Amino acid sequence: MISVIMPVYNGGKHLKEAIESILNQTYSDFEFFIINDGSSDQSEEIILSYADTRIRYVLNEKNLGIVKTLNRGIELSTAKYIVRMDADDISLPHRLERQVAFMETNPELVASGTNILRFYNDDISRTNPSMVDLDDGSLRIKSIFYTAFWHPTMIIRNDVLKAHNLSYRADFKYSQDKALWIALSLHGAIANLEEALLYYRVHENQVSTKHFAEQYVISMAITREALINLGVPMDRFNNKTIGFIAYPQRCYDVKELYEVDKFIAEIVTALHMDPKYDQETVLRFLKEQLIKTLHKSLNIGMSLLYFIHRSNFLNIQDFDLKFFVKAILKRNTKSSV
Repeated sequence: MISVIMPVYNGGKHLKEAIESILNQTYSDFEFFIINDGSSDQSEEIILSYADTRIRYVLNEKNLGIVKTLNRGIELSTAKYIVRMDADDISLPHRLERQVAFMETNPELVASGTNILRFYNDDISRTNPSMVDLDDGSLRIKSIFYTAFWHPTMIIRNDVLKAHNLSYRADFKYSQDKALWIALSLHGAIANLEEALLYYRVHENQVSTKHFAEQYVISMAITREALINLGVPMDRFNNKTIGFIAYPQRCYDVKELYEVDKFIAEIVTALHMDPKYDQETVLRFLKEQLIKTLHKSLNIGMSLLYFIHRSNFLNIQDFDLKFFVKAILKRNTKSSV
């Protein structure tokens, strides 16, 4: 029924916890592909110490990297579902049982994830829960701009991957999961379970920490490609404009905000006739991201008020009195300098 795919590269430090969290699942009908991507530490010794017949040990002759290793797991899998697992995380005992039941109950889903419990410095007694979106409408638009799923929590219908020749793309290294979720969403619904089913270890060697700058650029490229495929004319919009929606940030020139407003208008127009996108949800998300950017851009001062007045999507009721006071004070500060 399930193929669990877990790549390992020099992951010996936490590998036992990860392996045993899968072997001790309440749901037992699975095969467990542990793919050693050319580790030079004790990873192989740890893997081979387990006699469980559900383990399918695969050794890459040389280090292939995460994308090729994951795709090798997909190629080897013949099960109905593929489940992701990372070698430094810990699955809760009922994770597989809950996720299989969710997919079986909702046949329209092509993939789904769960919430997580973050923990730091190897201290699992103190966790920080995540709050992911649950419904297809929200996830579909948000996945275009950023990764709206926790990758190691995902379960995917294998037949959809195989039927449409989908896999992780090597040209999108460091954000390969974001590209796959967008591709899968073209063929069915996507969702998250509200329940947290994975302990997610936070540490300094994670891709999002070590390769943030590269990941950001690649993420922007994925967003650009997705929007072009949806019919959004992207020639006039640069990555900075995309970034104000994807990751709200401080703006230093009000002219850039007018570009964001035009960008939103193009997206709304392109998606207006697409039945896969809920128009109210799309507009609400884009508007929320723009408002967040404005809150981070009070340095612009009174020009923000003029922008709100002229925006196609905002009005003064979207902001509280404190926002306007801060904007006016910024203006007065500039005038007195």
